[in-house]
Amino acid sequence: MAKPFDYVNEVLLKKNDIIRNSCNPDGEEDEYNAFLMNRALSFYPDTIMYAEQMNENYWLDKIMQNDYLLNIIRAKKREHFWAKKQEEEDISLVQQYYKVNRNVACDYLSVLSRENIDEIGKRI
Repeated sequence: MAKPFDYVNEVLLKKNDIIRNSCNPDGEEDEYNAFLMNRALSFYPDTIMYAEQMNENYWLDKIMQNDYLLNIIRAKKREHFWAKKQEEEDISLVQQYYKVNRNVACDYLSVLSRENIDEIGKRI
């Protein structure tokens, strides 16, 4: 059974059609997540427009969306730029050091450099 990120990897790198090549094609189509696919493609400059095309044509079924993306996007290795949540320990360090609530600590983290955060960690 394919995971949602397997579809992203297939479109970006391998160019295999998971939906049609599986033993249970009906079940594999259900695993395809158009939102996640478009979100993943929106992080790369060369694929963002294809993601926008699929957002505009949201009414297409999953197999048609997958076929379009498999055939239109060139296979190549891309750097992963997934947005990640800030480290919880960094937030708690700033909260402890400045004695502020979580929201204010998040604001402080946007201004502090990594070196500043490391220094705060040493002082606590």
